[in-house]
Amino acid sequence: MRDLKSKEVTHCLLCGESIESSHVHDSCLENAVTYKAETDRDAERFLYGLYKFGELVYIGIAKDPRSRFKQHLLTKDVDRMHVVRGGPSRLIELAERKQIHKRIPVLNNQLHTEDGGFYRATETTTRVVSYIDVAQTITAVSLDDLESAKEIVGKVKTRMQAEIDACRERIEFLEAQLINVVPDTPALLEESW
Repeated sequence: MRDLKSKEVTHCLLCGESIESSHVHDSCLENAVTYKAETDRDAERFLYGLYKFGELVYIGIAKDPRSRFKQHLLTKDVDRMHVVRGGPSRLIELAERKQIHKRIPVLNNQLHTEDGGFYRATETTTRVVSYIDVAQTITAVSLDDLESAKEIVGKVKTRMQAEIDACRERIEFLEAQLINVVPDTPALLEESW
């Protein structure tokens, strides 16, 4: 488990088993970071995606994907990294920009502009509701500790509402950016909803 205030980790962030050093078992890390078959492992930089329950939630670039994934585990609720491409820095940066615009993952909080700058989304929070919360609730219910279960469910509900609010803020930000680029955006958005 992770104490968000002190950053203390007592259990592996991937498997949930007790851990004394680091915050993830090497074996869990080995299984969680995968490479597309044709990826050049000696490349200068790598393009990767982070996933939670099979859903792409973040796209990034790194010199050392395994080390970067360990860093992400401390700040993002993810369970897998898939490296899709390796190559020279400039090429990988362009591929990252293209993929972020194409897929708009929920944890990426900036969108790049044509001139090399970027738009920053309003403060977004990473997903803080995890499978550990669900497991704790199930355990409390199975132990007939309904008070603990109600407390945990209340906390999860509050966190989920915060995630929904962050998503709404992100949608509003993206709509505002789109209006600057596409004049008919309000009509298009009205049709899509």
